[in-house]
Amino acid sequence: MKKTYVLALAVIVVFGVFLVLYYGGNFRNVPFATLNSDLTPTPYEKTIEPVETPTQNETPNKSEISEFEKLMQEVSRERAFEEMRRPHREKYGIPMEVFAELPPIPDDFGTMTYMFEVGRWKDLTYFTEEYYKQPEFYPNFEAAGLRWWKEPNPSSWGVIGWGAYPADIWVNTYPGAEFEAKTFWHTGWGIQTYQGVKLAPTYPATSADANGRIFNVQNPEEVSKYFDVTFDEPVFLLSPTYPKFGKDWARAIKVRVKVKENTPKGEYVLGVDPVMPPEEVRTEWLLKYKMLYFDAASSGISINRPHFRLIIKVN
Repeated sequence: MKKTYVLALAVIVVFGVFLVLYYGGNFRNVPFATLNSDLTPTPYEKTIEPVETPTQNETPNKSEISEFEKLMQEVSRERAFEEMRRPHREKYGIPMEVFAELPPIPDDFGTMTYMFEVGRWKDLTYFTEEYYKQPEFYPNFEAAGLRWWKEPNPSSWGVIGWGAYPADIWVNTYPGAEFEAKTFWHTGWGIQTYQGVKLAPTYPATSADANGRIFNVQNPEEVSKYFDVTFDEPVFLLSPTYPKFGKDWARAIKVRVKVKENTPKGEYVLGVDPVMPPEEVRTEWLLKYKMLYFDAASSGISINRPHFRLIIKVN
């Protein structure tokens, strides 16, 4: 039986014409989280101690807590987690038209988004477009994204920017098995163009963790013979995030992998990156969007790793 482990990291590359560094628009790496794992970080909890007003010659006894007070503690804690990632767009100080094309926000958005970020929720299929198309689903929107509207720079034009969240998924499998993996491919903050994407598998010769430590070395040509890789939607168009979010600024991407019978035991890294879209589709997009269309793969910018990685252990 296979298990899938997910590291909820956000990796983003942003390229702009006259793009000032202060407006880089990059998604930063998010706090460590492990999905589908028994080793999950414990989120920060603030314990609310009951307070009673002491009478004369009497001090509070914290061991004597009524059932109602216990209930109030639990309700307060639950509310705190609900508010942890709940969007409060009325406080952003930007026009609400920015979000007009996005779906309604689910009632449990704040709680589930936070649980996913810290590794307490592990099923990516739970997150429909009502979740992953909200910019607050991605951990650094308020820190890095909002400034594009609050501090606009007319000399800056965000041209190419995209990434995958989560960026890494760990899989335990065996020869002859098939499995699926999911990620959310999205446009970067402040991007004003339409970007054509075609996804393709890649097999990096070396792979490093967030600290730069090399954890895998492999022969790309040899490893490519061990896996058959397909995508539910290999070719798609990402819409802008500025001056408002387009309805297709984020997409759910499903990767299907078949491990061939002759695959030796070991650990392998299978990456996913964009390549040039088919010429006929590219021409269609170019005619429709004119100077606002760009190929996602045309930036030439490298982050020294695939934007989405499957770290596969074959047993």
